[in-house]
Amino acid sequence: MRGSNARRLSFAIGIAWLPALVGCGESSDAPPPAASSGQGGAGGSGGGSGAGTGGSSGTSGQAGSSTGGTGGGSGGTGGAGAAGKGGSPAGGAGSGGNSGTGAMAGGGSGGGAGAGGAGQAGAWGNTTDCAETLIDALTELPAGTMVDARDGRAYRTVQIGTQNWMAENLDYGTRVDGASGQTDDSAAEKYCVDDCEAACATLGGLYTWAEAFGLPTACNGEDENCVADITDPEPGICPDGWHLPDEDDWDLLEATVEAEVGEFYAGEALRSLEGWLDDPILGGDGNGTDAYDFRVLPVGVYSVPYVNFGLLGERAYFWVSSPSSSGVSRVRIFGNGQRAITSDSATKVQGLSVRCIED
Repeated sequence: MRGSNARRLSFAIGIAWLPALVGCGESSDAPPPAASSGQGGAGGSGGGSGAGTGGSSGTSGQAGSSTGGTGGGSGGTGGAGAAGKGGSPAGGAGSGGNSGTGAMAGGGSGGGAGAGGAGQAGAWGNTTDCAETLIDALTELPAGTMVDARDGRAYRTVQIGTQNWMAENLDYGTRVDGASGQTDDSAAEKYCVDDCEAACATLGGLYTWAEAFGLPTACNGEDENCVADITDPEPGICPDGWHLPDEDDWDLLEATVEAEVGEFYAGEALRSLEGWLDDPILGGDGNGTDAYDFRVLPVGVYSVPYVNFGLLGERAYFWVSSPSSSGVSRVRIFGNGQRAITSDSATKVQGLSVRCIED
């Protein structure tokens, strides 16, 4: 059954992330009232990695009508800035202008205009729009030529050295909401960013460790490591003739790329040209060069403790087929602006991406 990638008992839950103008003074023996505040300007647009521009100025308050009258009211507060790059969050309102000067013939001059608020730097963040902010930033590529016989899904592939890899993340199984968890041991299940099926078509699915390996849900637990059930190569949830890459597969890919682009530059060379947020440490463009058409996308992770999809635009995590300890397993990590590929561990209940390599 393993050789044909038949379904084995599986699955679990995943972890861990926008007036009125005025009152005019009455003419009489009584002193005129102050004019009301001017209207605030529109907010500025949020920036992709820095604050957005300020909004337009608010309208000045009207001048008082009588000689010696009080000056016009202060300018209106600027409008809030629009949401940033990933919809999180909108900029704060700008401060109001200064009050007008008083006791001038014909009434005081109007108050100064309020400045518009600056939009705060955006992040893809936890979205509710089918990951459209990220997907819309990506160039559409030709359809792939390797077809998964199970569902007819076509994948692009790429030959790097002696290895033939999928150039897209695996997208197989029935979508389940993140809050529901991957709990059906009789069928392949996946999470899609924002709980939206359309996101999986571009970004691929997110799978718990047990789901990726086609093992029972209990294998995600701290009391079960299920190492004895892992084969070499391990087909897991990959199509027939393909398998989950192990440490040796990832090491060879990294060595092949570094031999051409330089040591510690494999991550940058394999990450996509689009979609990554700016480097949080060094600043500047966080995208990769995608020198090998491998197109690692910043899909992020599904986190169980926070019950959300996080790190969109910042990270890509891939399960590694290798011996694991109770509750955790090895992963490879790509980060925005990060030149190298990182090897680390993650708890098995997290929802992470899967790349398959040909046998």
